Amino acid sequence: MPFDSLPLPEDDHRLVREAISANVDQTLAMLPEVAEETLARHVPLRSAVVLETCRSLGGTTQELHTVAAVLEYLHVAALLHRDLDIAENARRQQHEVQQLWGSEASILLGDYLLSISFQTLTRLGNLEVLEAVARLTKDIARGQILEISGDCWSVTPAQWEAMIQQKRASLMATGAKCGALWAGADENQQAALYEYGLQLGVAVQAWEDWQTVRDPEAFRAALGESRPLLPVCLRLHDPDASEIQAADVADLPESEKTEWLLEQVTSNAMTERMEAWVQARLDAACAALDQISESPLAPLRDFATLNTLSATP
Repeated sequence: MPFDSLPLPEDDHRLVREAISANVDQTLAMLPEVAEETLARHVPLRSAVVLETCRSLGGTTQELHTVAAVLEYLHVAALLHRDLDIAENARRQQHEVQQLWGSEASILLGDYLLSISFQTLTRLGNLEVLEAVARLTKDIARGQILEISGDCWSVTPAQWEAMIQQKRASLMATGAKCGALWAGADENQQAALYEYGLQLGVAVQAWEDWQTVRDPEAFRAALGESRPLLPVCLRLHDPDASEIQAADVADLPESEKTEWLLEQVTSNAMTERMEAWVQARLDAACAALDQISESPLAPLRDFATLNTLSATP
């Protein structure tokens, strides 16, 4: 999984993973497997943003690892819920997570993760964090609705970014905000750090999409699922390109369509375009941090670099 190799300090890594396991009832069927799935899909960068935001503002991280664990529950709950058979042409109906348990069980397991998320946060007693996570669940749902409203041929770059901001980047943004809330940050600091997390989260997903299109097998699988990928959106909806565009590509035979796209999205021109696109979002993340000049935010700035993204598989 992308970004798994980005290390948290050893104690942080252990405490987050312990919190993930501790809040899942291990006595019921399938729930131990859900805990293992959450651990397997744990994104250390997301947890690092939560914890380092708090530390950078002078806060202590006692019990904040539990908040980081809750974000991982919500990430897996979204995976379990997003591929339901909503419509006859709904995409990714056989997503790898659903294949583990089937659609009916996936709904129940996703609901279980949502319920323990709010139970856990209620126990911690920070109502502002609880409110932030409640907003997050709404944003993820909105992003998923946007995702199933289009396909990889029709989604424009602007639509892709709006979808990703809510479906994926909102997790990183809420993590940064929760870290700020835990440290007692004021509203301006909270807003700046939320924007930082949002821009970083968009950059992370864009880079993941870029890695997908550079792997022919993964790229073909994504096209088979009709999953919107940023390089494809950029190529098919380029107002400056005079060559074949989205409407024309959609009419090509599947084999020709895939091979044409593969050639286009792995070109040197697309490499430069993707790096520039991602760098612009990383710059926007750092610009958000510039609004909090009184705090040492070097660790957060270090996360928002192409080197960090490039160093991960």
